[in-house]
Amino acid sequence: MMKKKSTNHLVLWPMLALAFALHSCKDKAQGASQSPQTEITETVNDTLKSRLRPNEKIELGKIYTDTVNFVEFNDGGDNWLLFVEKNKDTIGLIYDNEYHFIRGDAIAITWKKDSIRYAGDSEFLNFTEFLISAKTVKPLSLTDKK
Repeated sequence: MMKKKSTNHLVLWPMLALAFALHSCKDKAQGASQSPQTEITETVNDTLKSRLRPNEKIELGKIYTDTVNFVEFNDGGDNWLLFVEKNKDTIGLIYDNEYHFIRGDAIAITWKKDSIRYAGDSEFLNFTEFLISAKTVKPLSLTDKK
């Protein structure tokens, strides 16, 4: 007489392995009080500054709104730059949309400070201003000087 093989062990072993894996993940998540990324972000937030707001501490990823004067575009590099003037200082912001401004237009911008790794140097991490949106508040008005 031939014994019938049991297939219960074929179902039991994968279920035990899954339960063990889930339990291990749960223990790691409970044991970590703060992730390395959170620690880096907190350290960076203590040192971030912007010439758009020279008297404020800037937070990484926070959205800011300012009114500035448009200076020029520079789309000749890896990153497109929109140059604006505020507080007698010229500041470049990285942007990726098409805008049509005239030098001297007063524009309202929303921007954030974020990290960037430049092409060709992936080891270097920098923090810069990124333009989220911009719109004309007061167009440049030309005067007749006759």
